[in-house]
Amino acid sequence: MNPLPYDCHAGLHPVTAAIRNQLSFYGVKTHTGDGEISEAMLLGIGGGLGAGYILWGAPSHESLVLMLNFRNNWQYPLRFVTPLCERLGLEAEFLETGSANKASKQLHQALSQGKPAAVWVKHALLPHWHLDHHECWTHGYVVNIFAVDEAQGLYLLDDKAPQPYEIGDARLRQARGGIPSFKNRLLTLAPPTAIDLEPAVHQGLADCVEHLSASSDSFGLPAWRKWSRMLTHEKSDKGWPKAFRQPTGLFLALSTIYEAAGPTGGNGGNLRDLYADFLGEARQVTGNEALGEAEELYRRLAQDWLDLAEAALPDEVEAFRQAKELLNRRHTIQNEKGGQGDEELRETGEAIGQLAARSKREFPLTAPQTAALLGDLQPRVQRIFEREVQAREALHGAL
Repeated sequence: MNPLPYDCHAGLHPVTAAIRNQLSFYGVKTHTGDGEISEAMLLGIGGGLGAGYILWGAPSHESLVLMLNFRNNWQYPLRFVTPLCERLGLEAEFLETGSANKASKQLHQALSQGKPAAVWVKHALLPHWHLDHHECWTHGYVVNIFAVDEAQGLYLLDDKAPQPYEIGDARLRQARGGIPSFKNRLLTLAPPTAIDLEPAVHQGLADCVEHLSASSDSFGLPAWRKWSRMLTHEKSDKGWPKAFRQPTGLFLALSTIYEAAGPTGGNGGNLRDLYADFLGEARQVTGNEALGEAEELYRRLAQDWLDLAEAALPDEVEAFRQAKELLNRRHTIQNEKGGQGDEELRETGEAIGQLAARSKREFPLTAPQTAALLGDLQPRVQRIFEREVQAREALHGAL
């Protein structure tokens, strides 16, 4: 295998990490030549933050499944990536096809031209995550491919870790085709040698304010208010007391809160701290010191979300404490070892699956204890909603 001269770097959010690493590969600097473009800057220029709460049912599941999302246009990936590339002046080539064979040829052609390629995959089908069947609904994801050994049918894959992962051709095809609407999507870049950040920063800031002002209670800030109400709503079918009356699925929902709002789930957590980093960089680029208030508010929000994640799996419950330990262990191995920790990741993934299956059969809380837990989470989410609105208004005022 002859990999490109490509360096893997630990990252936080899949798509911004993938683009950051591609820009690093090409040696792209800011227009002042003072350094590489950070993942935080990419998040902000792409439009920054969003909100998403959906409790949905799938035929293959016995109970409802929770989805929480935190990025601008999380539900429409190209509506984030395309403006990001345009604002940076990147020449982006997106390729899509319903044919796995054609998709493979497109990937090989990009690599033969010396270009790393970002590919959209179904997260749960990446073998190095070692996710059990209970997580098969996990949504879309982005990784970079930067080497292929055609004789052995192996690729090197960059997934936000300091060391690459190997993946076989059959597994990569399966992961790329796992979400049919993605159509085996592939992205390569032909970037300029330097990027003028200031106009791109202004556009990204305005996009974020507009997006966070949307009225949708599934895809806008009102989603958090809706969620807070549903946590203790006893009459609605989507209210948690009714939806999880038989607690099948509740362990996974609580684990999803911990993973989604914290850093362990793969999608970068709540992203509020990363966006605060962007606002700090944006102040330097634009000279707009009024962004400092919003920066501080988003740092506080990041902690609010982390506190909620901890509250969802209280340590007093042994199964919950074990779940957090295992999820944290997987995250640490990925961040520190990447592909060199695959055996440890396999063992940890198996332990997570076994704990989830056991907790599904024998949920560790009684009905009154479950009601008390949901009653504790409800005001926390309501306060987060109020503070999210406050942070958005501060950001709007700074512009």
